[in-house]
Amino acid sequence: MRSRVILLSLFLHLASGPTARADYSDHRNRRVDSLENVLQSGQSLTDEERMLAYKGLMWGYQQTDGNRSAHYAREALRLSYAHDWLSARSDALRMLGMLSYGSNDYEAAINYYMQALAVADSMRSHRSYNEEDVDDIVSSLYGSIGNLYNIQDSLHLAIAYYQKALPLFEKHRWTESTSILYYNVGELYQCIGNTAEAERNYVKSDEAARLSGDSLLIAMACKGLAKTARSRDDLDAAERRAREANAYYSLHRDEEAGSYLDMLVVLARVEMGRGHDLSVVDSLIAEAMRYVDSDATSSETRADVYNLCCETAMERREWGRALEFAQRALDTDSAVTYSDMGTYAYMTKIYAEMGDAQKVKECVARLYNGMEELSSDHYQSALSQMEVMYETEKKQSVIEGLRRERRWYQWGVALVGGLLLLTVLLFLLLWRGARLRRKAAFFQATLEGETRERRILARDLHDGLGGMLSLLRLKIEGGATRTDSLSLIDSTARELRRISHHLLPEELLRGGLCPALADFAISVPGAQFHQIGEQRPLPRDVELVLYRCAYELVNNAIKHAHASHINIQLMQQDGRVTLTVNDDGCGFDTQSSASHGMGLQNIRDRIAHYRGTMDIDSDTTHGTEVNVTLPI
Repeated sequence: MRSRVILLSLFLHLASGPTARADYSDHRNRRVDSLENVLQSGQSLTDEERMLAYKGLMWGYQQTDGNRSAHYAREALRLSYAHDWLSARSDALRMLGMLSYGSNDYEAAINYYMQALAVADSMRSHRSYNEEDVDDIVSSLYGSIGNLYNIQDSLHLAIAYYQKALPLFEKHRWTESTSILYYNVGELYQCIGNTAEAERNYVKSDEAARLSGDSLLIAMACKGLAKTARSRDDLDAAERRAREANAYYSLHRDEEAGSYLDMLVVLARVEMGRGHDLSVVDSLIAEAMRYVDSDATSSETRADVYNLCCETAMERREWGRALEFAQRALDTDSAVTYSDMGTYAYMTKIYAEMGDAQKVKECVARLYNGMEELSSDHYQSALSQMEVMYETEKKQSVIEGLRRERRWYQWGVALVGGLLLLTVLLFLLLWRGARLRRKAAFFQATLEGETRERRILARDLHDGLGGMLSLLRLKIEGGATRTDSLSLIDSTARELRRISHHLLPEELLRGGLCPALADFAISVPGAQFHQIGEQRPLPRDVELVLYRCAYELVNNAIKHAHASHINIQLMQQDGRVTLTVNDDGCGFDTQSSASHGMGLQNIRDRIAHYRGTMDIDSDTTHGTEVNVTLPI
C-alpha cells in the first residue's frame, strides 16, 4: 500500500519524539561493553546510576542484539517499581513493545504499548513531569500503535490511533508532524472509500503544510486534494491542485515517480472530462509510460495508468487495444480491488462492442462476485476492528484502574490508617466499577452503530448494483438488442462509480429528490413521476431513504408483478412526506409470505429509524399500491 511507506517512515521519525530522538543519537554510539563492565565490576552503584546503565544498554543493544536489549529493558522495568520512576518504566515498556514489533509478535507489542500508555497517562498527575514531555511520549506511543495496526491492514484502528496523536501535535504547534499525519489519515480514508473524510483531512494537511513552509508537505496535500476534487468532478479545482503538486514532483520525478504519475493521470482525466482533443491526453500518457515501471511506482498507480490508456482507446473505439490495457491493469496486482471492478466494467463494454456475448457474461459475473466479496470483506474487517478497539480500551481501562487503586492504597495506609483505608477503598472500587461499566457501554454502543452502518452499506450494494446486474443478465440471456445491452452496461458502470466514490445516487447529488425520481422514472419503461404540492427541501438522509424505497418498489413491480404501468408520486403535507408507488401488475395477497419478502423488509428497516410507516393495498385483480410516510 502506497500510504504505508509514508506512514511508517513518518512514525519511525516521530515515534521517538524530541526527547527520545536526542537520546537515540547518543545510544547509537554508546559503548555498551564499558557499561556492562561497570555493572559487573562489583562497584557500589546507586539505583539512579544503575538505571542510567540499564537504559543505555537497552537502547544500545536494540539494533544489534534484541535478547540483550530485552534483558536490560526488563531490569530497568523491575528497578522502576522500587522507586516509582514512571518515565523510566514507560521507556522500558515501550522498548519491549518495539522489540516485539520487530520480531512480528504483534499481540505482545500491543500489550506493552498499552501498559506504557497507562504509565504515561499517570505521569500527568505528577508535577515533576513536564506536560510537553508527557505529550511527546503519549503521541509517540499512539504513532507506534497506529503503525502496528497499519502494517496488519487494520486501517480503521490505525486511523483511530493516528487521530489520537493529532490534538497533541496541534497543541504544541508541531506543524510538520501535524501536516504529515493529517495527510496520512486522509490516505487511509481514501483507501476505505470515504472520500469526504479524506478531503477534510487533506485540507487540514494543506493548512499545516503552508504554515510550516515545507514544499514537499504542500505538494503531498495538493496531490490528495487533486484526487478528491477529480472524484467529485470539480475539474478546475483538480487541475489547479494537480499543477501545484506537479511543480514540485516534476523537479523530483526520479525519487517521487509514483506521485508524479498520479498527477499526470489526474491532469489527463481532467482533459478527458472537458472533452478536449485527445492529443493532449496522449502526451500526458506518453510521459507517464516513461515512469510506470519505476521501483517507486505502486501497483495501484500502474493500474491507474493502464486504465487511463484503456479509456482513451475506448474513446477512439480501438477495442483490441483497450482490451490489452485493461488486462495489463488487472495483472498489476493479484488481490481483488475496487480498481479491478472499474476495469471489469470497461471490459464488459469492450466485449459488448466486439459482439462477444460469452465474454460479456464472464465479466458481469466477475464484477458481481467481486463487489460481493469486497463488500463482505469490508464489513467483516470493520466489525473485527471495532471489536479489537472495544477490547483494547477495556483492557487499558482495567490497567489504569489497577494502577490508581494501588496508588490510593499506599496513600491511604500512610495517611489515615486501617478503618479509614477500608472506607476509601470501598468508595474507589464502586466509583471505578461504575466508570468502567459506562466506558464499556459506550464502546459497545459504538460497535453496534458501526455494525448497523456496515449492514446498510451491504444492503445498498445488494439493492443498487445487484439489481442492475441481475437485470443485465436477464436481458443478455433473453436475447436483448445490442443497443439495450450497451445502455444497461453504461447504467451499471455509472452505478459502480457512484458506489465506489460517493455511496449516493448521482441524480440525488445533483438536483435533489424530485429531479432524481423524475430521472429514474424516465429510465423505467411505463413509469411516470408526479410531484404534488409545494416541495420543501428535505434532509439528505431522508431523500436517500425515499429514493431507495422508490427504487425497491419499482423493481418489485417490474420483476414480480410484471406491471406495464407504474405511477410514482411524492407529496408533502401536515408535517410529513408521503411516497406512493402503484402499478397495474398481478398483485399479491397481503396476508401471504410475499408481504414479508426481502425487498419489503428492507424498506421497513430503512424507515424504522425515522418512525415511518408503510401501508400496502394489493390484490390479484387490481394491482398494488404502497404508501411510505415519514414525519418531517
